[in-house]
Amino acid sequence: MLPEDKLDNLRAYFIGISEKRLNRRELGEFVAITKSIIVSYLINTKSNFVYLSARNGLDITDVAIDIMGDLFIQDESGYLVNINSFINILNDSIYEIEGEKLFFAYQSFLRKVSDAYIARVYAELDPTGFKIKRNIKDTLPTENLALRKSIRGAEIYVIGSDDYDKLPYAGFDSLKAVFLSQIGKNHTTRDLLNILYQTVMQLDCRKEILLNDAVLLFKEYYEMGLETVRLEDDIFDINGVLNDYEIIQLKNLILNEIKSKILIDYYAKSKLTEKQSRGLYEAVNDILHDFIAHGGNNLSYYDYLRKYIDIDKSEYNLRYKSKIEYMIKLLKEKCRYYLFSDE
Repeated sequence: MLPEDKLDNLRAYFIGISEKRLNRRELGEFVAITKSIIVSYLINTKSNFVYLSARNGLDITDVAIDIMGDLFIQDESGYLVNINSFINILNDSIYEIEGEKLFFAYQSFLRKVSDAYIARVYAELDPTGFKIKRNIKDTLPTENLALRKSIRGAEIYVIGSDDYDKLPYAGFDSLKAVFLSQIGKNHTTRDLLNILYQTVMQLDCRKEILLNDAVLLFKEYYEMGLETVRLEDDIFDINGVLNDYEIIQLKNLILNEIKSKILIDYYAKSKLTEKQSRGLYEAVNDILHDFIAHGGNNLSYYDYLRKYIDIDKSEYNLRYKSKIEYMIKLLKEKCRYYLFSDE
């Protein structure tokens, strides 16, 4: 939490960004506050990722700077796309919101941005672990197990096991020994979760395990060569995962990214006219709406686009097909990273 004078400064920085009148010194101070919030979040809740990054030559400062690179995306006029997106989704006006309320809202926003970055990089640094984690999240809850957040991070717990909370946490080596003694061939994620349930019930411990520790156990199974890890489900039921506020936030983040990409990659380079760029953006907007509302697109990409641009199929294939497919690829990636991050 920032001191009261810093809270007032934070609001002033956001107002300056909104009105495009923040000077270099103020921007530097705003960046420093942002960096400190991100670093604190990484240290306190993302130690596994920090360790994995360090093994690959990225220290915590490098990670924070990379996250801010995503956060401080500008369009050709210097407009801070994602920061202004945050300002626009606040329930209160930036001119009236209380400093403490603004800080906690920004802190939450930075955590979401950090989680999206972490999921993306985690998938690159540890693709097997990423797939396992996603499969676990897709499968839970089961009859006996569910997922929750705690001060230790995301954890899998046995439903109705509160009576065991006074017991110590299980050591990873103990969990590993019992878990591996019970596995066979051709297990699904649900099978492995059931074995995990049986494992914690056999041990004299709290009936919970960190999600990241479960991922490590499952990796042990796959590294034994008994099965190949794969994504077991590629369906995104966003309305079952996010509340209305988070859905709005997700849409704003994605659409601002798409708009920036279209402006920089196509309009600024004269690959598309202003009208064509706007049409491409509106088509992607419609696809995102259907993706969230229905879990997929209702029309072909060509049919979405020709609502806004007068084209035939041959012109679409020649000029627009690769562009809209690239935008949809970005759209799906950002949805995936947001939904399957740790938090």
